[in-house]
Amino acid sequence: MCSRHEHLYTNIRANIITSEEFTTQGLLQEYLKDCPVVLCTLSMLSSSALHEAGGFTAAPIKTLVVDEASQIEIGNYIPLFTSHSTIRKVCFIGDDKQCKFFFRILIQVLIFFSRSATPRSG
Repeated sequence: MCSRHEHLYTNIRANIITSEEFTTQGLLQEYLKDCPVVLCTLSMLSSSALHEAGGFTAAPIKTLVVDEASQIEIGNYIPLFTSHSTIRKVCFIGDDKQCKFFFRILIQVLIFFSRSATPRSG
């Protein structure tokens, strides 16, 4: 937490899970059970520690909202979308003028990976 404004977060401490708590067996699943919203960084979603602790078993990702999406390198999205088969909706929020072709390229990358992950019949 930010030390300059830590007093603003005292009332929500009971609702915060830090990565140090992933190592306690079963604790993460208990925290995330019936949790409709999880706020974290993109790198944390791709973290092996979160997977190993069973975080996505307790709270599978169905809808993903990425803020400042154009600030993240496209390659950083690949582990996320190749390791989470439960994602059904994605909302990218960002300044399209700042990175004019970013969203078009990202969508093409996601289409490529969704097609390569989809089993083909026949």
